Amino acid sequence: MEQRGQVIYDERIPRLKEGPKPRKTNQRMVMLLLLFFLLIMLIIYFQSPLARLSSIELNGNFLIDADELLKRANLEIGMPFLALSKGDIQQELEQFLEIESVRVEKIFPNKLKISIEEYPIVSFWLEKNQLYPVISSGHILMNRPWKEQVNHPILSHWPTKDGLGELASELNKLSLAVRNRISEIRLTPLVSDPYRLVLYMNDGYEVRTSIRNFAENMAWYPHYVQLAQEEGAFEGIFYLLEGKWYINPNQQESGQGERDE
Repeated sequence: MEQRGQVIYDERIPRLKEGPKPRKTNQRMVMLLLLFFLLIMLIIYFQSPLARLSSIELNGNFLIDADELLKRANLEIGMPFLALSKGDIQQELEQFLEIESVRVEKIFPNKLKISIEEYPIVSFWLEKNQLYPVISSGHILMNRPWKEQVNHPILSHWPTKDGLGELASELNKLSLAVRNRISEIRLTPLVSDPYRLVLYMNDGYEVRTSIRNFAENMAWYPHYVQLAQEEGAFEGIFYLLEGKWYINPNQQESGQGERDE
């Protein structure tokens, strides 16, 4: 026995041996069992109806029929669910001129949800006594002749399609309250203004304006109508350009009845 400092050691007392390190056999066995059961579950899943597409929910499509959308995206009930690619579906559907954006969601275990945002209709193109929708992107949907109720301005007597895209964008900016008062829009180009327009309104007035700054200028229309009606004039011509005035046909052409902004 010896004494070192404050601790006394007895060399006759055998030291305890460290126990054996825990074996990893049990852990490996558990992992193998988990993998085995996972494999079994996957086999059962792929062989069950849950692995097949059971339903497709479409939202937001108005101009395009559901069957047309599903055909373009190569979708049908019963196809393998996990094989579906959201990116491929979105890319196929965005080829439609009518579609502005697409959102595809895969809902586990086997459902698909497709949300579509179409370009809104802003007017109708008249050609050979047939109407065709004009959407806010400026495209005329010649493959979709319109047979429903018309609630947007009709574009008639257009010698060319010049400025149509810009007008579609301007119509989309215009409030519905004003747009719904427009019956017909004609392109009457001038040397000084190739985008000059004549508008025939549902309330009996006529408007001379231009595609340039169309929405901004037409926003003044309700104001000038109110002023005209306060004077008892329920027809006449409004010039809504850089300068804005009104001509009352019941008054003389000497300039009476004109009102500048």
